[in-house]
Amino acid sequence: MPTHEDLYEYSTDEAVVYAKPVVINAKKMHKALKHQDIVSTCRYILFKTFKKFWDAERSCKNIHMPLTHKNGSIAVIKTKEDNKDITHLLQLAYGVRRVGKKFDRRNWVWVGLQKVKDNKRRLKKNEQGPKNFKPDEWRWVDGTQPEYTRWMKKMPDQEKAGKHYQDHVSVNKRGQWDDTFPFKEMPYACNYCGKYIVIPRHARWYEARNHCKTFGLTLAIVNSKEENDELYQAAVMAMGAETGQKRWNDTNWIWIGTQEVMKNNTGTGEWEHHDGTALQWKQPHWDRKLQPDNWTKRLWGEQRVVAFSRINKRWDDSYPQRERPYACMCPLTSSNYISFNPDWPSLNGLTVCSWQKKAYSDTKRYWFSYAVSGTDNEIILGEREAGVYVFYLGGSRFGVTVGAPENQWVHVCATWDSESGVSTISVNGELKKTQVNFRKGWSVTSGGNLAIGQEQDSVGGRFDASQAFVGRLSNINVWDFALNSSDIALMYDAGFCGYSTTAGDPILSYDDVLSQDLNGDATVVEDRSCMDLEDPSDGQVLRFPPQSKASTANFLQFTPDFGIDEFLEFSICTWFFKTYADQGRYFLSYAQSGLYNSIILGEQNTLGIWVSDSKMLSDVFLDQQRWYHLCFTWASDSTSAIYVDGEKVKEGNLSQGKTKTSGGVMNIGQEQDSVGGTYDASQAFAGSLYNLNMFNIKLTEDQDLYDLIPDGDVTFDNGEEAWRHGSMHCDSLDLEEDAHKPECWVMEENTEYKNKKNGDLGYVVGTVDEAKAACYATGACKTLTCYQKSGEHRCDMKSSFEKSNGDRKKTSYTYRC
Repeated sequence: MPTHEDLYEYSTDEAVVYAKPVVINAKKMHKALKHQDIVSTCRYILFKTFKKFWDAERSCKNIHMPLTHKNGSIAVIKTKEDNKDITHLLQLAYGVRRVGKKFDRRNWVWVGLQKVKDNKRRLKKNEQGPKNFKPDEWRWVDGTQPEYTRWMKKMPDQEKAGKHYQDHVSVNKRGQWDDTFPFKEMPYACNYCGKYIVIPRHARWYEARNHCKTFGLTLAIVNSKEENDELYQAAVMAMGAETGQKRWNDTNWIWIGTQEVMKNNTGTGEWEHHDGTALQWKQPHWDRKLQPDNWTKRLWGEQRVVAFSRINKRWDDSYPQRERPYACMCPLTSSNYISFNPDWPSLNGLTVCSWQKKAYSDTKRYWFSYAVSGTDNEIILGEREAGVYVFYLGGSRFGVTVGAPENQWVHVCATWDSESGVSTISVNGELKKTQVNFRKGWSVTSGGNLAIGQEQDSVGGRFDASQAFVGRLSNINVWDFALNSSDIALMYDAGFCGYSTTAGDPILSYDDVLSQDLNGDATVVEDRSCMDLEDPSDGQVLRFPPQSKASTANFLQFTPDFGIDEFLEFSICTWFFKTYADQGRYFLSYAQSGLYNSIILGEQNTLGIWVSDSKMLSDVFLDQQRWYHLCFTWASDSTSAIYVDGEKVKEGNLSQGKTKTSGGVMNIGQEQDSVGGTYDASQAFAGSLYNLNMFNIKLTEDQDLYDLIPDGDVTFDNGEEAWRHGSMHCDSLDLEEDAHKPECWVMEENTEYKNKKNGDLGYVVGTVDEAKAACYATGACKTLTCYQKSGEHRCDMKSSFEKSNGDRKKTSYTYRC
């Protein structure tokens, strides 16, 4: 998995080629679906039939989507957006307001989370509730451990009834989770791999188009036999397989978004979709041989829109005034992309790498397309089938099945060498496919157009919305030679924002991509996790094990030198990244004799600050797996405040008239219940901290809380080493041992690192081990470049390993811990 803990050579921002998440208007859509037994969103489908968990799970597995060739499964929730979609489902089915009492079954829906460990006993009181939740004891039905959770207060509690314990999960209309008995019967939600939502309520064609738009969707677009079959499956789920009426009864026909191209109010015989895109299906399934027959009525005009038959899946041209069921779909767009001439020469070698986080489950979506005159498939990268990465080059292609996950960052690289004809696809640093004799002796033509986020069917255009990439892309770089597998693995190991080096610079860097014009909703989002704040930590992070491994052994503890004996105000700012799902963990604790809660920072259900045994809590509960910038300010004679990402989220009076004194113990990672000890593992911090600083002044919102760098009014003993090496406990630093850890040093032959500004720290004459010890001891050295000169073995010390050159006479060593 990519990390956010280092800076990557080619990027300090995250680019997003991103179709905004579908936000369904549940209140309006409920009116059209309130009498339906089945409702669906773009992610999930809900069945109102009350079932036990085991029966619900079997029913979900029987759902089959023709387009993706996948069976369904009971709902899996990975993100906050997924959880919101589950609440939308319940609102679509039963209305926005709560039905009856709190635990009325119509307010709850089964999802696929189960407790798999320690699930055969009642939990004690001190084991219950969100703060005691242990993710490693739970599994989704797909085998993954929960990352996002939203438990109700005091849940999970694992009560017992007969032989059963509460070890399965249901979700209510507010998105809150409860552990419950699997034998209870309630509605259930399944993962929905389809793209169409059929609304049985009758409407005219134009009304149907407007209704879909009002719901946050779009009238259905069908461009292939597979999509036609998918629409039929959606119709069966929404309306049943039985038709019951005569052939031409309006209930048997469903409006879709295809219409005839009109000229001077007369049909041209050509067909397009309601969004203006061309009908891609060359031979649609028109009903009988005579369709479309283009009949005309005096008052209604021509038959100029298309209806889909529930009986035989065929199409009929029809009058838009007829009232019929209609099909909506999750909106697609062909307007979100970056397109430009990369101005590179003819290429005899190629590497394309990117981090990507897809937000789709269907097939045939591409994120990289280079087209030249006469060959629109000069270079294409993407998915041809769900989970199958494909690499097109000069019209030829090969692919590999990797099972690409949704909503997770994945690192993808494709390479090709003309001389050898060897081409590869690597995913997350691992070589997944090698193709030999692939376009051997061929060259990539210069002068073409590159599109990021779309697949070109002509140079610079003819995009297909159904093939548009949906999700996030970052760190897109192109080299004019084939990177080796070691370079690609190192790039992945360095992480999402990490340092990485290659033998040569890319011919198209990520900065080049970001400098281009953006189209549609393609957006560049600043990812502050990758910012270089130019502080002593220089991109390193203090890391603590995740919740499943959190313990009282992980901390950084010292007695701070505040420079003064007493102070009446302070501010503490840090970058913050959490890897726990419960709601009661603390990352900073300052304890004094007789006052153990002198200063505490962390979460107790919500983000808060404690000063002299009093607390101030905000309304903010921070999400996992995301970087935040936090600032806490306190003053004895005025208000205190909490800031999140530069915005004040809480202000109030806190321990006014009190003073803070030096001489106490500061602990990063644990909450002290005595000076320097008495820790509670359930409160131990899990996550990462970066650029944590304390000031003996109260900061205000007029100051730039993101970029403020301290003068060092407060110094942490061994603090710089702790940040630089990610140490968890620095009471016994052993320079000799730490300086020579083999796993911390990476050797790169035939490589010389370039000087960064003010990055030359001199050189050492002696052995490599002696140079390593000297480099480590400086606290600023990150790399050594060693070579022979004038009969001496020299090693240049540099403060950065961002830029490198090839040099056959030199060997470099970089410290990566």
